[in-house]
Amino acid sequence: MDARYPLIDSLLGTLLLFLLFSRLGAAKQEPCLTCRSLVNNFIKGIEKTAGQNFGGGNTAWEEEKLAKYEKSETRLLEVIENACDNSDYECNKMLEQNEEHLETWWFKRPKDPINLFDWLCMDTLKLCCPEGTWGPDCAPCPGSADQPCNGRGKCNGAGTRAGTGTCDCHPSYGGPLCSDCAVGYYEEAKNESHLVCSECHRSCSKCLGPGEDQCALCKKGWMLHDMKCIDIDECGTIDRCKSNQYCLNTEGSYECRDCDKSCIGCMGAGVGPM
Repeated sequence: MDARYPLIDSLLGTLLLFLLFSRLGAAKQEPCLTCRSLVNNFIKGIEKTAGQNFGGGNTAWEEEKLAKYEKSETRLLEVIENACDNSDYECNKMLEQNEEHLETWWFKRPKDPINLFDWLCMDTLKLCCPEGTWGPDCAPCPGSADQPCNGRGKCNGAGTRAGTGTCDCHPSYGGPLCSDCAVGYYEEAKNESHLVCSECHRSCSKCLGPGEDQCALCKKGWMLHDMKCIDIDECGTIDRCKSNQYCLNTEGSYECRDCDKSCIGCMGAGVGPM
């Protein structure tokens, strides 16, 4: 850029950054979500333009004009113009690429009323799947159709043509179907349909109950002894810090802190005895 025109350079730089971040933000949008948003705005536009520009009278003239407007291309264009925000790159791109599909749906709608989302996003563009299914072939999510992942998690990619189809379990649950307790939790109560997982003691990564003496496996920085996790004093094993620092043991870890500025080396905080 020419240094003689700082204002122009600044504006160009701002514009480039805006375009860059707009594209980066757009790239993160899931196509099915974009399609759903487009359809929702399209339907809102239909509702907004219902009876538009008419006084609501009952004259034959108004009824005839209203009937023509309801199915007209003029109304369709009004709906399309407001189907996407100006800043929504992905929505506008999808709208531009699929105006013909929307026109097809619009003009066949009075004779064959169908759900626009199902017709456009699932059947025509094949961007979405029915709930409880995922991926290119809309495969069933793990678990039952009415309660994927046992109701303790979400099926990754559910309702879209993307994702992994695996269960993303809610906190405290784990396993392929979220039917187990997660690491750091234990079974407090369980039957065929109900599972309650509660957190282990802060020192345990696996446990049999909530107490500190019910550990089966310790977290890093702790050592198991008689079903109890004991904090390891990392500062008492090897020299872990720099020469102008001292080691402070903490629960499950340690910290290196700077010596006082008057010290060349130290064993702890402060300047020491005079």
